[in-house]
Amino acid sequence: MENEIFNLDYKDQNLKIERFDLGGQAFFRISFPGKEPPLTILRAVNFNGAKFWTSMPEGRQKLAEEIGALIEQYYRAKK
Repeated sequence: MENEIFNLDYKDQNLKIERFDLGGQAFFRISFPGKEPPLTILRAVNFNGAKFWTSMPEGRQKLAEEIGALIEQYYRAKK
């Protein structure tokens, strides 16, 4: 899939989301309005086989989970 850019609303902010694929894995780069640094997230699988959203680099896990859930909703609505 080629890069895709879309916008999502999160806590009264309009976020720019860019999807890019690398090595068969989808990554999402989130740009925030203002001075907050961009966030890159991806869907990973833990040792039990459960999927979860995580940030790269690590450290912004809560934000990755919240925005990841919005990205899932976006793709479900497109079907």
